[in-house]
Amino acid sequence: MNTKKLGVYASKEEFLENEVRTLTHHIAYMIDTMKVMSMNRQHMLEEIERVKSEGNVAVLEEREACALVCINIANKPSNVILGVAIDCAAAIRARGQA
Repeated sequence: MNTKKLGVYASKEEFLENEVRTLTHHIAYMIDTMKVMSMNRQHMLEEIERVKSEGNVAVLEEREACALVCINIANKPSNVILGVAIDCAAAIRARGQA
């Protein structure tokens, strides 16, 4: 806000007009700043969702890799190992499903 004294202006109306112009400028600047902040917040939210999605995909891929290790064990000749490996793979794949 302009701090000039009324005596510098020709009239009270001129002083008030100048104050209104100054306030209008500051309000417009604040609105623009809020828009930028809002866009940045939205961008951050989108980035968080993207990272969460990538994390979920990575977890699923890792679970599948672990399950495949169990299946590879199951390919060894033994009925006991086969049953354990199949149960192990099913348990790994089921993680996070509940």
